Amino acid sequence: MAKKYTGSLTLDWYNKQKAILLTDSTILSDKLATSMNWVNRDEALFYEIDESEGRGIAPYWVAKDDIRVKEARPLIHQKTFKASSTNTPGTIPGITTNYTVGSSDVEDKSVDNILIKGDNLLALNSLKKLFANNADEDKIKCIYIDPPYNIGTTFQHYDDNLENSEWLTMFRDRLQALHSLLSEGGFICVQLDDSQGPYGKIVMDDVFGKQNFIVTMYVQVRYNDKTLKEDMLFNKLIEQVHIYRKVSSSKAIVNRESVEYSNEKFNVKITELGPPSSVLTIENKRVEIFAHGSYSIDKVAPSKDGLKEIWASGSILDGNSSGRFFRDFITGREKIDGLKTLYKVSGIGDDGLGYRYFTGPQKETATRGKYFQGMPTDKRDELESTKFVPISNFIDLAASFGNCRHEGGVEFKSGKKPEVLLAKLFEMATAPGDYILDCFGGSGSTFATAHKMGRRWIGVEVGKHADSHIVPRMTNVISGTDKTGISKEYQWAGGGAFRYYHLGPSIISFNAQGEADFNWSLGKSFLEESFLTSYDYTQVVDTSFISADLFADKASMPKIGLQQVGSKSIIAVVSLNEPDGPQPNISFDELRSLYAALKAKFAPQYINVFTNRGVELAYDSKPDDLEVFKIPHAIFAELEK
Repeated sequence: MAKKYTGSLTLDWYNKQKAILLTDSTILSDKLATSMNWVNRDEALFYEIDESEGRGIAPYWVAKDDIRVKEARPLIHQKTFKASSTNTPGTIPGITTNYTVGSSDVEDKSVDNILIKGDNLLALNSLKKLFANNADEDKIKCIYIDPPYNIGTTFQHYDDNLENSEWLTMFRDRLQALHSLLSEGGFICVQLDDSQGPYGKIVMDDVFGKQNFIVTMYVQVRYNDKTLKEDMLFNKLIEQVHIYRKVSSSKAIVNRESVEYSNEKFNVKITELGPPSSVLTIENKRVEIFAHGSYSIDKVAPSKDGLKEIWASGSILDGNSSGRFFRDFITGREKIDGLKTLYKVSGIGDDGLGYRYFTGPQKETATRGKYFQGMPTDKRDELESTKFVPISNFIDLAASFGNCRHEGGVEFKSGKKPEVLLAKLFEMATAPGDYILDCFGGSGSTFATAHKMGRRWIGVEVGKHADSHIVPRMTNVISGTDKTGISKEYQWAGGGAFRYYHLGPSIISFNAQGEADFNWSLGKSFLEESFLTSYDYTQVVDTSFISADLFADKASMPKIGLQQVGSKSIIAVVSLNEPDGPQPNISFDELRSLYAALKAKFAPQYINVFTNRGVELAYDSKPDDLEVFKIPHAIFAELEK
């Protein structure tokens, strides 16, 4: 059970925290109502980390905008692991290659793959800072997470026994951070079982939007005859992978298999032997009705001019416009028009004919009918064409789950996912070179799979097995000694590199009296940038539009951030002076110059200035859309240790 936060819970404290983000709460008035509620839903959980055990302990309920759950901490480089190649002695150069893995204390920023050890929520905040100015194609394309299922047990490598409100809060807060990291065409895949699967999906609806739900994949994870504990009532064979896209746009494209498009089934010809017996208008469409005997339906040699016969039944009735028209307007008309009636409906179809034929039931005991579709126009003019094959939402991987314990050369009982499952998901959602992220790293299956598939990857793991499992596994991958999992299918032989980091210290520092201040050891520039990231501002890198006459050097230039909330924009200006630093008060001229430049460049609704410097500004001279916050007091005044 989470510890109750013992700090101030007053309305004044809440308003001070909220003021860091917004000066006008009505900006959020268009936010959709939530679809699920739970205890302390409007708060967040802050976890103290047991460094020796490498896991979160003693969670506290805190305000959602508490700096301790919003801060972007530094990433402390540990090692860069890189594989170097040599030709196998006695072989033709370039044919057979050996890889040797070396490590360096020097940070190599040309290496894209990153592993971080530390609390995943804070690590995600730091990654937001790292990716903030990347082009969309260099942001995360696919996220896969396998969070604790909360089934009331304790596993060897991590705890999985949270109260439901704690689990939901933990899950929601990380989803929100992950959402901000995804590219516009990105996808997230979340694997759960029945214990939290339905709740997890509703939370995902809240964060990603129900309209962005794509599919739930059902994965068989064990055989039906697998020996289980005798006291278990049910053998749970299936787990779920909920898949969402970030935005509802054509950018979010699922990769599907394609097969050659054939005219084999376009082998029907319909001939009208006389005029229609009647003509109706149904749903603004002209419908010509041909009684039995006034038309013929014949099988002919397949060609692009033939028609394809399709039964109007089952999922077809909901899946396309022809099926829905039959369901809503043709069904039951045999009682009016008679059996074996042909309907010619204008203004429907994608075959360029301008109409589509339907037939009703052929005998009294029948209810089904058919429609006849021509070859789509985009296929008719192509000598060679393909069509996409729908992806099944059921995958039987019972054998793979049973045999994945040793994948990667590291043991990880109860929770390890086979590489073949992850490869199927990544094939659907990514292309070579895309970024894949997993913030519940486990034994490193996601990273091993992504690496072998030629994808870039970002990994986070709080547990000590970041060192005992993931680093050894990934060195096995880049050395080419890992022959397990998908290595054979993807012809993996080795190569590549990754950087390894530990999550650094907090940007908060407390003195002996429990008074809070910034952790100045991290440096003024880092603190200013982390402040922007912590409160969801995107840093404006190019500040050339601001007059430099007021600033003695580049280091004195304030950091500028932009936050977009719906159609409204907010600008943040962060200007800190280190203890005994050289910067004087913010003069009226400096503030007026900043204000004018920001209004001209961004036309924001609000400008918030955050500073620990003195400010020369009379209240009656302050514009209504400008607010000045004295930090750290505005954040930490009532934040008790």
